[in-house]
Amino acid sequence: MTIETRCLIELSDILGVEFKCGSCGAKTLLDTDGVRVLWDCPLCHATWLLPETDEEKTLRTFLSQVRSARAKLEGRGFSMRLLITPPSELPE
Repeated sequence: MTIETRCLIELSDILGVEFKCGSCGAKTLLDTDGVRVLWDCPLCHATWLLPETDEEKTLRTFLSQVRSARAKLEGRGFSMRLLITPPSELPE
């Protein structure tokens, strides 16, 4: 017998995106209602992204697309879910 654990979330389950600084470990949560992107750590000011770079534009687009897809799929005859790593398998 094989047992498989899958963890799926709906777009409506995505309330925000957490950023964790690689320098100081500070965590910052941005809700998906805005498309704000952090360029540096709010605590230690380590640089994360440079404005107007491909990386910054991609991140801004991602946050915008999550919000847009959530709104456009509401009330449709199907649902869409994202497969994520189960919490029990996440590194600490």
